[in-house]
Amino acid sequence: MKKKSLLLFFLTLLSTSWCIGGSHARCSMIDSFGIFEVSMDYLFSNYFLDASIMRKIDGKMVHYCDEGDGPVLLLLHGFTASLHTWNGWVKALEGKYRIIRLDIIGFGITGPSKTKTYSRDDWVRFVHNFVNKLGLDTFSIAGNSLGGYIAWNYANDYPQKVNKLILLDPVGYPQDAPLLLNLACFPVVGEIAKVMIPRIMVKLCLNDVYGDKSRVTENLVDIYFDMARRPGAKKAYIDIFRKMKSAGKRPDIGGDIINLKKPTFLMWGVKDRWVPVSLVKRWRKDVQHVIVKLYPELGHIPMEENPCLTAKDADIFLSNQFIKAKKLLQDDMTQ
Repeated sequence: MKKKSLLLFFLTLLSTSWCIGGSHARCSMIDSFGIFEVSMDYLFSNYFLDASIMRKIDGKMVHYCDEGDGPVLLLLHGFTASLHTWNGWVKALEGKYRIIRLDIIGFGITGPSKTKTYSRDDWVRFVHNFVNKLGLDTFSIAGNSLGGYIAWNYANDYPQKVNKLILLDPVGYPQDAPLLLNLACFPVVGEIAKVMIPRIMVKLCLNDVYGDKSRVTENLVDIYFDMARRPGAKKAYIDIFRKMKSAGKRPDIGGDIINLKKPTFLMWGVKDRWVPVSLVKRWRKDVQHVIVKLYPELGHIPMEENPCLTAKDADIFLSNQFIKAKKLLQDDMTQ
C-alpha cells in the first residue's frame, strides 16, 4: 500500500508539472518534464565559470575551479549538487585561501563515472588521484552531505594529506533515507526517474533541503535541474541514490568515524530533514576533539543557504583561532 501511495504521489507530480513546471522563463512546459537531455555545449555556456578548468583524471574529464591564494581548502559538494553550491564561500574566502572545488564523479559537468560504479572506495580514490594530479601536498577539506562522507573517509585513509576537516551535515551513520530520495529508489519510480526528472521534483527537493524555502530561487532550481539533464546524469543519480540507501542501512557505515584524529568542525542545520541533527550526539561521542556549531534556521546545505555566516565560522576554525573558535563556534550543548 505504501509503495502504491508513493507511486501515486509521483504521478501526481508529473501531472502538476503540466501546470506549473514550465512557468519559469528559461524552461518550456515540455522541457519541464526533464525527459530531454541538454547538450554539453549548453552546460558549458551557462555554467562554465571564469575559473573553470577541465582536466583528465583517470581517463575522465573533471570540472573544477582553482581560485585565490593562501592555505589550500578543498570543497566537496553533496547529492545532486555541483561546485556552484560553494559560490558564496568562494566569494567570502578567496582572499585568504586557495580554494579548489570540483564536480565530483556522478554530478555536475563532470558527470557519470566511466565504470558506472559509486562506492566509498571509488570516491576516495577519485579525490586522491585528483589532488595528486594538482600536486597538492597538504590541505584542509570541507564537505557537505555526500561530500562530507567522502571527506571524513579520505581523512581516515590519507591522514598525512589533511590538515583540518569541516563537515556540513555529513552522511556518516545508519539512517532512514529521505522521503523523496526513498521514492526515487523504488523499482518502478526509479526506472521512470532514469529517463524523467521533472523540474517540479527538483524544486520540491530543494524546498525540502532548505531550512527556509523562500530562499529557493528559480535560478537556483535551474542550476540543479540543468545538471540533472546532463547526458547520463539521471541514471547516475538513481544508481547513487540506491547505493547510498543500501549503505545507510549497514550498521557499520560509520564505524571508522571514531578513528578521525584531525581537528574537525561539524556544522549542522537544525532544520535538516535529510540527515537529522539528532546524529550530532553520535559525532560528539565518537570524535572527542570535534567542535560543533548548530544553525537553528538552516537546513541540509547550510553553506549554500547562508554562505556569509557559515563561511565566517569556517574561517575562524581554519585560522587557528582556537580560543575564539571555542567561544564563537561551540553551540549550546542542550540544543
